[in-house]
Formats: sequence, structure tokens, C-alpha cells
Amino acid sequence: MRRLFLATLSVLALSGGARAADLPLKSPHAQAAAMAAAVSNWSGFYVGGNLGYGWGNGNTDFSFLPTPAEFGTNNTTLGTRSTGVIGGAQFGYNWQIGSLVTGLEADIQGSGIKGSVHPALTDAAGFLNVVSSEHRLSWFGTVRAVSASPSPPICCSMVRAVWHMAMLTLRQMIKFPPPQS
Repeated sequence: MRRLFLATLSVLALSGGARAADLPLKSPHAQAAAMAAAVSNWSGFYVGGNLGYGWGNGNTDFSFLPTPAEFGTNNTTLGTRSTGVIGGAQFGYNWQIGSLVTGLEADIQGSGIKGSVHPALTDAAGFLNVVSSEHRLSWFGTVRAVSASPSPPICCSMVRAVWHMAMLTLRQMIKFPPPQS
């Protein structure tokens, strides 16, 4: 009987702790603070840079006026293929008003994009005509007003841009007399 009593007492003693786990706490314990919801704000200044490669095709028309016959040659079109490295910086400032983000953004790009063609043409009188065309884009820049909604996660924006660029096209024709025999 004594054995049965000790066994019953042991079971009750060991199972008492398990029942206590679902009882309310009598004294407050330190708990982790609740995490605040993440708040995003798109207001502020930003700056960035870029580097890339550009290419293009351009035509230069040579039209000899009043008529090509007076120059002893035909009107011609030269196709120029331009390629080169391009790079620059952009910067801007955004304001977030509720769920709308508006801002101003500008960029300036320096460019090494250029191309040229220099064909030699012989006219009916035997004169050698060297015509050339060169295209060069030195720089360009844009200024834009931006309006966007940062939610849903896919951001839609409207941009109105004003741009300016410095593109140089050089055209020339040099006429050489025919060789003397």
C-alpha cells in the first residue's frame, strides 16, 4: 500500500506543473515590445549615375543647287553609323503627400557617340569629289516633373520631360582636279 501511495503522489506531483502552464500569470513578466508597422516615405533628395553604350544611323543629303549639273556631280546621300560610350548623372527631389509622390528630376549626360563617312566620287569631267559627313553627340540633358503612386508595389508614374542636346553634323565637299597625264 505504501508503494501505491508513493506512486500516486509522484504522478500528482509531476503532473501538477503541466496543469499550471495554462493558468493566467499572477505577476507580469517582461515581454518583447510589439513591432511597429513599417512606414515608408519617398520624400527626399537622391543622386545616381549611369554608364552605357549608344548607337544610331543617320543620313546626310548632299543636294547641289541650283542643279547638280553645274557641279558636275549627282546629288547623293551618305549613311553614317554612329557608336560610342555614354554616361552621366541624375539627381532629384521627391515630396510624398499621402499616397502621392511628386518630384523634380534632372540629368546630364556626356557622350562619345560619333561616326563619319568619307567616300570619294569621280564626276563626269574626271574631278575627284571627296564628300564627308560626320555626326557627333557631345552631351544632352533632361529635366522632368514626376508624379507617381508608391502603392500597389508596382509603381506607376507619369513623366513630362524637357530635353536639350548638342549634336553636331559636319558636311563638306572638296573637289580635286583630274590627274594630268
